[in-house]
Amino acid sequence: MDDIDREILRLLQEDGFCGPKVTDIAKKLRTTPATISRRLKKLEKERAIKGYSAELDPKQFDEGLTNLVVLKMDYAMGYSNPEKNRLTAEKLASIPEVKEVHICGGDWDYLIKVRVKDADAYYNLSQNVILPMGGVERSESFVAYRTFKDTNKVKL
Repeated sequence: MDDIDREILRLLQEDGFCGPKVTDIAKKLRTTPATISRRLKKLEKERAIKGYSAELDPKQFDEGLTNLVVLKMDYAMGYSNPEKNRLTAEKLASIPEVKEVHICGGDWDYLIKVRVKDADAYYNLSQNVILPMGGVERSESFVAYRTFKDTNKVKL
């Protein structure tokens, strides 16, 4: 894979170049491409469609190990404050290896999904990036040996 291949994948994955084939949809629904295009624009404006992207295989990009991590924050450091929670969630979300960030109820405050190359990479990320953010009272990590379903599709 060369630099041009990587740029193509970046554009497909991030910049919405992987949009629907309007003419194919129009044929299937027996309507015009203009009608489909107008409806897609409306759905995009309403944010029913958040974007278009290619689904890439993480293993092909040294992200073969998935960890689900729960974090408990230290409330003495102000983590009962919604603004502090939001800022922490944004910090976590800014870490490239962190693919999902969820603020939770119950015993844990955050659930994050992390994808890295291997156990050493996770250890380094945990020790050098996540824990030094401060405020983490405790954490627990669950290695996903195999993933059978990983989707953002919604039931329609």
